[in-house]
Amino acid sequence: MNGLGGVDISASALQFADKSVCVITHELAGLDQNGGIGTYCLQLSRVLADNGAKVEILYADERYSGYRKNLPKFREIQRKLSNAGVKLSTIGDTTGNLDRLYQSYQVMAHLRQTQPDIAFFSESNGAGFYSLIAKRTGDIRLASTTMCIVAHGSTEWSNACNEIPLRTVEGVNIYEMERRCVELADVLVSPSSFMVDKYIQSGWTVPENRIILPNTILAVEGANPSKSLSRIDNITFFGRLETRKGLWVFCAAMDRLRPHLRGKTVTFLGKPAIHNGVSTEKIVIQRSASWPCRVSIITNYDSDRALSYLANNAQLAVMPSIEDNSPSVIIECMSKGIPFVASDAGGGKELVKASDRSSVFVTPTAAGLAERLGEFFDSGCRVAKPSYDQTNGVSTYLQKLGSGLSKIRPRQVRNAAKKRNGRPLNYILLAGRKDNFEQVAAAARDVFNSCGPGTKVVVVSETAVAPDIATEISRKMPGKMSFVSCDCRMDEMARLLSKNSNSMTVLSRVNQIVIPDLVKRAGECFETRPVVAGVTAMVANADYEKPDERQSQDNDQPKPVADFLYSSSPMMMLVSGNSNAGFIVMQTKRFCELSELSFCIRSSMTLKDVRDVIHEIVLEFLCAGNDVEPVPDIVMPAVSQEVRTPTFDLINVLRSALGKIFGYEAGSDKELLARLAMEVVAVGMREKRQSEYLEKVRNILRDRVPPNYEIGSGSVSELVLIASALSHRETANELVMKACLPDLKSAKDIDSHIQLQINSIALFDALKKQLNVKSINLSHKWSMRLWDEDRKIEMHPNNQSEGRASIEFGSLDLRKAEKLVCGISIPSTATNAVRFRVDVISPRITDVLCEDRVLAPGESGAWEIGLGKCRSIDCRIILSVEMADPTADPAHCFVHWIDPQIRATNSPERKR
Repeated sequence: MNGLGGVDISASALQFADKSVCVITHELAGLDQNGGIGTYCLQLSRVLADNGAKVEILYADERYSGYRKNLPKFREIQRKLSNAGVKLSTIGDTTGNLDRLYQSYQVMAHLRQTQPDIAFFSESNGAGFYSLIAKRTGDIRLASTTMCIVAHGSTEWSNACNEIPLRTVEGVNIYEMERRCVELADVLVSPSSFMVDKYIQSGWTVPENRIILPNTILAVEGANPSKSLSRIDNITFFGRLETRKGLWVFCAAMDRLRPHLRGKTVTFLGKPAIHNGVSTEKIVIQRSASWPCRVSIITNYDSDRALSYLANNAQLAVMPSIEDNSPSVIIECMSKGIPFVASDAGGGKELVKASDRSSVFVTPTAAGLAERLGEFFDSGCRVAKPSYDQTNGVSTYLQKLGSGLSKIRPRQVRNAAKKRNGRPLNYILLAGRKDNFEQVAAAARDVFNSCGPGTKVVVVSETAVAPDIATEISRKMPGKMSFVSCDCRMDEMARLLSKNSNSMTVLSRVNQIVIPDLVKRAGECFETRPVVAGVTAMVANADYEKPDERQSQDNDQPKPVADFLYSSSPMMMLVSGNSNAGFIVMQTKRFCELSELSFCIRSSMTLKDVRDVIHEIVLEFLCAGNDVEPVPDIVMPAVSQEVRTPTFDLINVLRSALGKIFGYEAGSDKELLARLAMEVVAVGMREKRQSEYLEKVRNILRDRVPPNYEIGSGSVSELVLIASALSHRETANELVMKACLPDLKSAKDIDSHIQLQINSIALFDALKKQLNVKSINLSHKWSMRLWDEDRKIEMHPNNQSEGRASIEFGSLDLRKAEKLVCGISIPSTATNAVRFRVDVISPRITDVLCEDRVLAPGESGAWEIGLGKCRSIDCRIILSVEMADPTADPAHCFVHWIDPQIRATNSPERKR
């Protein structure tokens, strides 16, 4: 027995001794109420630990894992689990980031560090998404970890049963993440055949390695099969108060049984949900108002307390789910000797002895449930018998689980070093109009230095290259180099590349050279997974891994990824733009088959955004039956960010791809409906891109934006959007320059201006708009004033007893910022010297900057403060003033902060 009321494991159970096991879950009994996943994960961890395994529970709840670990309740459960031989850990702090991809990345980073023998995931929430893709693409740290997906039920299936519509692109992505988890699993463990059949019927590719294994580890106590109820006075709806669990079927059955409910008690035992924007608890209260019986609603019991309530009050448990996988409540009811009636729609029937099924299972309709309950009112009921050996449920479970897992052999990462070193490599570099050929030559030189003299380089350019320039650059390079126009045909491109069947081709911008680690990994992936035609990698934040910090960086820690990428999934590729990070490594033979590929926008003969080009390649690969995957465990130190125009360039590609990917016949109902759905998505994406573009211009130009720069008939912004939609990017930029930046020299365009201004923050504007600003010890009305004309912040020092007068600017993103600049002055009318103080505080308490200066009456000057290590997200800046001599009289000591700004590197100075 363990410290949590554990179980004795039969000596015949398969031994997991010395196996390291990680159970990843977003629910855990004790922390979360009435969760079947949480109950299963807790019990699985306990029995594996009792059988000698080294078990860790990785709690990956997307909302609370960051701070729950500091709650007393969490600490208490952590202590109890530790006494039982189970370690409880959490992923990194997810506060402010509820993105499922972010959480999946954190889970992968944890597994790469701990490298367990077995990892158990639920498909729900997609926590295993990146870990499974990393293993699929040859991550050697995860090669020996058996990835086990336990089928509890996907969000797509659950939402369909709950009649929850799919309204967002993010919803599609969650559905696909969960599907990919099932399809990439080393082994699928399902508590019912029903769930496996459901996934197959939905078109999922279910792994051949699958184990149908009811959750008998939940049956930890012997049932009392002879127990029965001769009279039913207490009826309890047992489960989450939601549509899928049959809540409305139960209520409708109670409506039908209203004449028979007098003197009885109806209880709702489970967590409420939201139905059409209203809590189901509130709906139940209204719905049950006319029932002639006592109604009780209990929403705060955990699993153990709920079962005790049912067992001690002679309750009949009712679980009329619309569909259910393998309800743990059925196992728990049989273990506790609690009579029940349940739905026959799902895998619940597999848990009950065949001879008892007809008496305890009903069709989940109001009429069927009311009829069965009426029979129980008349003749009573008894506890059903399980279809499994309940006395040896745990050992039987471990035997079958161990037997199934023993058939899974860890994938060996082939040592392909010799082949890889001799593998020819091609580079396709996309060069825009602003990339001069000195930059192209430098990029090619970097390629040859890192990849060898046998490398071929093809430069795709928007503008024609003079033959003498091309010859001169090629002569200086130790390998072969070619120049082509962006409208070149694919057959022409194919002739320039290596014909070797093992060759690889890298596609990127001239200023985004792919790191050798990714090229090496691609070679290994293509050999072990021929169906993978291309790979890309994650990208860190632009300011990550400064040269002086690289040596101290812990390689096992998750890197600060900027964009989390999706893998080879048709739906995600169609509706999401983040399929790549602006570079891709491909099998050359696959790439040369893409005859319809184009690098240019035909209407204007301009080069496409490199990410859009790669997105098209990805879609073409999918149409041809190949895959493209991100390599989530390799993070590029930086990425070249292009300034994208408001128009979503891939709309036409997406329209044509529908028929290719899904095989819909042109003009068929399916094809028309799919096209309609894609048009809706495309319009939404275009509108989002346009609004982001306009907002960026407004934020950067601030007071320079003229009144007519608003969306509307004949406005400047409308002309800009029209020009962008027609791919006339230069025209769009010139319009913005002419309207908003007349003082810029002609050599500068809006793109470069935007790049220089990114992450420049005017604190005067933030204060004027009251954006994340609060005052500290500014209790007098005259303590602070704003002067718009000179962009001055006027402040007055407090008396000694009132503390330092301060203004705090919170939640600032200083990752790309370099310095704070401002002017400071004291009018000659002041009587004493004043101390100006600047505090910059990052989330890491050790990274704090404090600078101060003292000015005498009549003095002024410019002040520039380097931000040092205080360059991260969610920083605070505090501007303070106080008397230089704390005992001095602050009378008439009004001082000025003149246009304080946070500036990025090379950010131009604002004209005052």
